[in-house]
Amino acid sequence: MLTEYSIQNDQIKPKTKTSEKTLLIDIVHPDKTDVTFLMDQTGLSREKIDNLLHKDEELRGDQLKGPNNQSFYLIGILFPDVTHDKYLDDLFTNLTIFLFQDAMIIVSERDFAFISETIRQFGSNGKHFDIFELMMEIILSSFIQMSNDLRQLKKKIDKLEDAVRGNEVNKNIFERISILEKNIVLLLSVADANDFIIDYLSTNSASFKLREEKNSHLFVLLKDRVATLERMLHNYDQFLDSLENLINNNISLQLNNIMKTLTNISLVLTIPTIIFGFWGINTKVPFEKKIYGDLFVLGIGFIVSAAFYYWLHKRKYL
Repeated sequence: MLTEYSIQNDQIKPKTKTSEKTLLIDIVHPDKTDVTFLMDQTGLSREKIDNLLHKDEELRGDQLKGPNNQSFYLIGILFPDVTHDKYLDDLFTNLTIFLFQDAMIIVSERDFAFISETIRQFGSNGKHFDIFELMMEIILSSFIQMSNDLRQLKKKIDKLEDAVRGNEVNKNIFERISILEKNIVLLLSVADANDFIIDYLSTNSASFKLREEKNSHLFVLLKDRVATLERMLHNYDQFLDSLENLINNNISLQLNNIMKTLTNISLVLTIPTIIFGFWGINTKVPFEKKIYGDLFVLGIGFIVSAAFYYWLHKRKYL
């Protein structure tokens, strides 16, 4: 699906039949037709484009030569998806930007609403248009969206903590911990990969012809955002570790309580066993010839066991 924008009176608006020229093409869920369009625009092979869409190791910052020897920049960003419990390789989306002198092509299999919103806001502020500055604003918006998604991970951790504190430790708890750990590993790797892209942009900022004051401001915002993401992730990772320790301690405490209870029950039951065994031997014992002798023996066993239980409870063994 192609979403085209154009410059109209120095503003970015969705393309119409009367538009002056196409400025940006946002490609979402690219099909075979869109891949062919990308091949024509960039000169890249179908295999290369497929790798850019699906393989994280293909993402990088680079300057390439397209058809007619036209230079363009390739900027790749990893975007995590922590809202679904998928396999590790399916928990991220490649957000690829092809940046030309007067056009931009954004390729992603996910429909990111923040991209269109950033374009709309950028095009409605009435300032002089700069394609490179727009790219930086989109990248910044993507990092802001990552921060928002990261808060969903925090909510999951909070719910997990509530379950642990409510003694709801079961198999499901360990599955949820495994998923959260997988998400944190993913997000840390994504943060490292995106940090590399920021370094590339900073190193080649002169080639992007950004205004000096805007250049410095945008890069400061980008680096601060990535640093914040990494700090949040490390904090969540440490919190998850402490939560695991809490779960292990909770399980150990429950096991100790179970063993303690079983031991005390065994001790309490030992008393009547001894008494019944004593009355069962072939010797003279009280009540042996009484009609209700068995009931007397049971009563004695019960009284002695109750007294022993009370003593254990008084000594806080139970």
